[in-house]
Amino acid sequence: MLTSGVPLREHEAFRAESLDDLFRAVEATLAAACVAAPRQQPVDAVANHYRLSAGELWFCSYGSPISLEFAESNYLRIQFRHAGAGATKVSGAVTPVTARQGCISSAAAIIDFPEGFQQLVWRLDRDALVRKFVALTDRPAIRAIEFANVLALDSTAGEGLLSILRCMLGIIDRTGSQSSELVLREMEQALIVSLLSSGDHSHRDTIAGMPPQLTPGHVRRVEEYIEANCHNPLEIEQLALVAGASVRSIYREFRRHRGYSPMEFAKQRRLLGARSLLTDRGTRLTITQVALACGFNDVSHFSREFSKAFGEAPSAFLKRRGR
Repeated sequence: MLTSGVPLREHEAFRAESLDDLFRAVEATLAAACVAAPRQQPVDAVANHYRLSAGELWFCSYGSPISLEFAESNYLRIQFRHAGAGATKVSGAVTPVTARQGCISSAAAIIDFPEGFQQLVWRLDRDALVRKFVALTDRPAIRAIEFANVLALDSTAGEGLLSILRCMLGIIDRTGSQSSELVLREMEQALIVSLLSSGDHSHRDTIAGMPPQLTPGHVRRVEEYIEANCHNPLEIEQLALVAGASVRSIYREFRRHRGYSPMEFAKQRRLLGARSLLTDRGTRLTITQVALACGFNDVSHFSREFSKAFGEAPSAFLKRRGR
C-alpha cells in the first residue's frame, strides 16, 4: 500500500452507489467511458482528487470489477497500485499494475479494475516534463519524451520515487492545500526528476550524460538568489535560469564547492530566518506561525530541524529568551 489509509481522503471528487451514477461521474470528472461493468449490481465507488502545480493526483476505488476507457491526452498517466492488482491495455499491449510495477501511458488506454483493485494515478503535464528535462540537461527536447509502459518500482530508483510520493501524500493528508503549498511544489519537482531518472524513456542517454562544469561564481549566484527568495517556493528550473546552466551542473558544483545541495542551503537560510523571527522581541508570532512563514508546513518537522541546527527546540529557545 502507498499509505496506511485511503490516499487523499480529505479531497473527495465523487462517490457512487449505482452503476448509472458511476458512469456519469467517470465521464464528467475523469473524461473516461465505462466499457465493461457487472449488470444490476450495487457499487461502492469513490474517487479522491488533489491538484498540484504541474499535474494532479487521483485515488480511485470502485468496489466492483469494471473497465474504463481513456482517450489520448497531453498528460502522462502514471499508475501506482494501492491494493489488489489491475492491468492497463495500450495499443494491444497489456501492462499489469502491481506492487512491483506501475504503468506509464499517454495514449488511449483501457484500464481494468478487478474487484479489490485500488490505484493512485499521477497525471503529469507533458510541458512540465519537458521543462524539467531541459533544466536537467541544458538541451532541447527535439523529440517527444516517450516512456515504456512498465515503470519498475522494485529497483532502488523506483523505491526512491515511491518514497517521495508517500511523503507528498502524507503532507496533503496532514495539512491540507494552503499551508503545504511551498513544500508540495518542491517535492513535486523532485518527483518529476525522479521519474526522469528512474523511468525507461527515449531520452535516458541524455539524462545520464555529464553536464558541463560550472565555476564557483555560478554557485554564489544561485546562493544569492536563494537567500533573496528562500521564503517562496523554489523550483530548480528557476535556479538553472539564474545560473545559466543545467540543474545537474548546479547540484554537482554545490557539492564540490560547498559540500551541500541548493535545497540544503535553502533549508539553512529558512532556519536562520526562523531563529531571527523567534529572537525578535517585537514580534508575537507563535512557533507554528514562524514555521509556516519560513516555508515549513509541518511544525514537528520544523522543530526537529531547528533542534538539529541550533541544539535546542524552538520552545526552549523562546523560553530561554523570555518569550
